[in-house]
Amino acid sequence: MLEQVLGWRLRDRLLVSYLMVIVITIVVIGIIVGWLGLPRIENVLVLSSRRQAFQLAPLLADYYNRSGSWDEVIPLIHAANQPLPPDLMIDVNPIAYPRQLKLTVEMLSTPNQLIVTDSHYRVVADSRQELDEGQPLPADLYPLAAPIDGHGQIIGQLIMVPNFGNDITPLATVALRRTLLGAGLLAGVLGLVTSFFLAKNLTAPILALNRAARQLAAGQSPVLPAVRNQDEIGELTATFNHMVEALATQQRLRQQLVADIAHELRTPLSIMQLELEGLEDGLQEPALAAHALYGELKKLEQLIEDLRLISLVDAGGLQLEKETVDLGWFLPTVVQSWRKQLDQQQIAVTIDLAPDLPPLQADVRRLTQVLNNLISNAIRYTPEDGRLTIKAQAQPQTVLITLTDTGLGISAEDLPHIFDRFYRADHSRNRKTGGSGLGLAIAKQLVTLHGGRIWAESQPSQGTTFFLTLPITD
Repeated sequence: MLEQVLGWRLRDRLLVSYLMVIVITIVVIGIIVGWLGLPRIENVLVLSSRRQAFQLAPLLADYYNRSGSWDEVIPLIHAANQPLPPDLMIDVNPIAYPRQLKLTVEMLSTPNQLIVTDSHYRVVADSRQELDEGQPLPADLYPLAAPIDGHGQIIGQLIMVPNFGNDITPLATVALRRTLLGAGLLAGVLGLVTSFFLAKNLTAPILALNRAARQLAAGQSPVLPAVRNQDEIGELTATFNHMVEALATQQRLRQQLVADIAHELRTPLSIMQLELEGLEDGLQEPALAAHALYGELKKLEQLIEDLRLISLVDAGGLQLEKETVDLGWFLPTVVQSWRKQLDQQQIAVTIDLAPDLPPLQADVRRLTQVLNNLISNAIRYTPEDGRLTIKAQAQPQTVLITLTDTGLGISAEDLPHIFDRFYRADHSRNRKTGGSGLGLAIAKQLVTLHGGRIWAESQPSQGTTFFLTLPITD
C-alpha cells in the first residue's frame, strides 16, 4: 500500500494529505468535545437547576415561617411550577431525533419536578409524587439541592429536576455527533475543492520545470518556466533558469572556443603551407623558408602550451609551487628580460617600488608568466617613444602592482571582455597587432589561483593601466 501511495503523482498525494489533515482534525475535535464538552453540559444543567431552585427557596422559606410546617406545601410548589402556556410558545418546533430521544413541544411544556426535604434530606413533598414522604432523598439528586434558609437556619432543601431528566446527555451526544458529522462533510467538500486548487497551484511550476528539463535532456532549447512565487519552488525555478542560461552560455563558449582554436591553427598552418609550396617550386630560398617555418612552429608551440595551461586550470590540475618572492628583486629581473624589445621599440620603462614592500608567497614561474603577458601586451599596443610605468606598493593584506602604458588604449565596449579567451579588441584578428587572445585570460586565471585580483582601466588614445593585487601571507 505504501509503495502504491509513493507511486502517486504529487498532486494526488497533496490532495490525500490535505484530506487526511481535515479528517484527523475533525476526529480530534470530536474526541475533545466528547471528552470535555458533554461533562460541561451536565454541569450547566446542574447549575441551572440549582439556580432555579435557589430563586424559589425564599418563597418556600416564607411559607414555612408563616405556617410553621410543610404540611400544605404541595399546592404552593404546584403554583410555583406552572407550565408555559401554549400561546407563549413562539416558533418552537419539535427537534427530530431518534424516537427514544425525541424532544417534543409537549415535553418542553411539562412542569419540572420539585422536591422539598427537611434539613436532614428526608422527603417532605414531591410535585410528581414519585418519592414517598419521609424517605431519604436519592443520592443522585443531592447535587441539585438548594438550601432553604429560614431566619439564618437551614430548614430544608429544594430540588428542581428538569422535565427531561437524564435524557439531556444522550440528547446532547446525538446533537453534537450530528453537528460534527455535518460540519465534517461540509469541511471535507470545501477542503477537497480547496485542496484541488492548492495542489494544482503548487504542482504547476514543478510540471513546468519537468517539461523544461525533458526538453533540455532531448537537446532542445527549453521554454523557461516563469518564476511566479518567491518561495522554495520559485527559488528552484530561478536556479533552473539560471542553470539553463549558464549551459547555453557554456555551449556558445565551447563553440566559439573550437572556432577560435581552428582559426589560430589555420593561420600558421597556412603560412607554413605557402612556405613549403615556395620551396617546392623554387620560389623561396631554403634559409628564409626555414626561418619562417621555425617562427610559425614556435607560435604553434606557444598556442598549444597556452591551451594546455588553460585546460589544467579548468580541471583543477595546476599546482602552484610557492616560495618567498622579493618584489624589489623580482620585478626588475622580469623587466630586464624584455630590455631588447623595449629598446628596439624605444619604450622607456620606469619602475617605482615602495620601500616597505613585504615579501610574497608565490609561484615564481607562474607570476613571471603573468607579468610577461602584461608587458608583452603593453609593447604590442604602445607606439615608439612610448612609456611603461611599473609600480608596487603595500596595502592592507595585499600588494598592489600596476602597469601603465601610453598605448592605443581600449574602448569602453571592449574593456569588459579583454580577459575572455580568444578575445581581442582588434576584431580583424591581424596577428601583427594581436596574439592568440589567450594571454590575458591565462594571466587572470593564474592571479586567481594565487588568491589575487586583476583588472584594467583604459580610455582610447590615453593608454591602459592593469591593476594586480596579491595577498600578503604572514
